[in-house]
Amino acid sequence: MLLNGVQLELAGDGCIPILNLVSSAVDSIVHLAPTSIVFVVLPMFEAKACS
Repeated sequence: MLLNGVQLELAGDGCIPILNLVSSAVDSIVHLAPTSIVFVVLPMFEAKACS
């Protein structure tokens, strides 16, 4: 499994490694490969359905 193009592996003690984020401009296009799993954070996003 890759995270931001880097092989994701457990640390020597079996713990999850530090996950470094990748920031993108708010108006940038995000390309996802089929069957991808993503975690996206949208700071200050205001969805009308949630108000």
